[in-house]
Amino acid sequence: MRNVTTDRSYVLQSNPRLLDATLDEFASRDFEAASLNEILKQSGFNKGSFYYRFADKYELYAALLETVFARHAELLDKDYRSIVDTRGVATGLAAMISSLYRLGNLDHRYLALYARLYDELATVHPNLKLILSNSPIERLIHSLRSLLSESSPSCESTRVFGNLAQMTLYHLDRVARIDGVWTEPMKIAQAMIHSAYEGENAELEPVIKFGTVDYDTMGGQTPTDDVDFAISSGEIVALVGRDPGKSNLGNLINGVLGPRSDDGRVFSPTLVELGSKGTAMIPAGIKSNRTLRWHLRQAGINPGSDREAAFLTELGLDEVPDIRLDRLRDAIKTKTEFACLFASDAKVLVIDRAIEGLNPDDRERISRMLLKRKRIGNTIILCTSLIDEALFIADRIAFIVKGNAVRIASTEELRSLYAQKMIVVDYLEGGLAHRTRFPLESLSKPEFRDFIVTNKILGIETRAMTGAEIFKMETGAELS
Repeated sequence: MRNVTTDRSYVLQSNPRLLDATLDEFASRDFEAASLNEILKQSGFNKGSFYYRFADKYELYAALLETVFARHAELLDKDYRSIVDTRGVATGLAAMISSLYRLGNLDHRYLALYARLYDELATVHPNLKLILSNSPIERLIHSLRSLLSESSPSCESTRVFGNLAQMTLYHLDRVARIDGVWTEPMKIAQAMIHSAYEGENAELEPVIKFGTVDYDTMGGQTPTDDVDFAISSGEIVALVGRDPGKSNLGNLINGVLGPRSDDGRVFSPTLVELGSKGTAMIPAGIKSNRTLRWHLRQAGINPGSDREAAFLTELGLDEVPDIRLDRLRDAIKTKTEFACLFASDAKVLVIDRAIEGLNPDDRERISRMLLKRKRIGNTIILCTSLIDEALFIADRIAFIVKGNAVRIASTEELRSLYAQKMIVVDYLEGGLAHRTRFPLESLSKPEFRDFIVTNKILGIETRAMTGAEIFKMETGAELS
């Protein structure tokens, strides 16, 4: 197939040390975290020579992607369309997976870069999608969709392969390589196609069903009178509130607490059949007198393996794997728990307030890893008071007040209601301070002007609503 080589990628390929340093940095770090200074230091390239050839760090990143795409293309001996036309969809996808194996065998950093790329599509640069369109994966997906569209233009299956590239990479990242042995490509291809069709056409299967539940705690029996809802397979649901209700629901899911009556069953048969490894929870307890590497080994990750290196890099723990946890910050202990959680084979992950103690950068790292787990089929329950984080990562939010789910809404609906900036007006009425909000377009309308004129105004500002304000709007209760 045709290779796409630009001036910038030619310059990069002509400088092996620069290429190696660039690949090393971008395969191990997010685009924002990757250091151009580190690349120049490791490659021996001076800044003057660099800026003569590249406009900025993004252009170097683009050149690297073009180089990797070209090397991947060389591993395919036929045009993508002919692969699909002559051998069928499954065989075409298997050929793609086989080529990814060979790409990974050339240099494991290529696959790491590919997978990281899909995580960053929405945040790095608007032109990134254009560069990605020349990648072998995207061109195969385009051929698959075109072929299906021509054979049955009205068929719903023309949309099936929309996210197949991501599915392929996450599938490889999760299960394709076990103890250095590649899984047979056709098996993965068939599983991927089945998953794609299931995702389009099948009803989501409930994994967890809540009813009216009484359960035992240290303080005695505690009721949850109104939590009648289900959580589906592959869904991220946030239980948001400030009282113990959300955490108790999380403990019920994980089996830490037990329901007192049969009519208060928490688990559907689907989850019960998963057995003891069905769920994993944070916090679960770690040994402070042990190291991070020790904990990863207990979770089944071999010391010095590529998988261990990937975990350490993705969580930002490269420099501390052999230091005892009691000598490290609490945030590192929390990230150690997340590392063990992500290393588990559990189908349902329960996270009880663990994200709240992390700084914004670490919360973003964890959020990306949770989204990865969702893409490979995990069901995730977040017990949190951070509505902003929940709006970013969850599919639905259950607002919990005194043990009751008083409102359950999709995050898409909530974002449409609250993501836009509003005019927030604090005013005095009856000797008490009150707050109200107006849409931005109200600035030019008489209703807003009349309100300002007829009330004693304490303050006016334009901003998005805070998580606490959203919680109060939805429940009538205070979050803090």
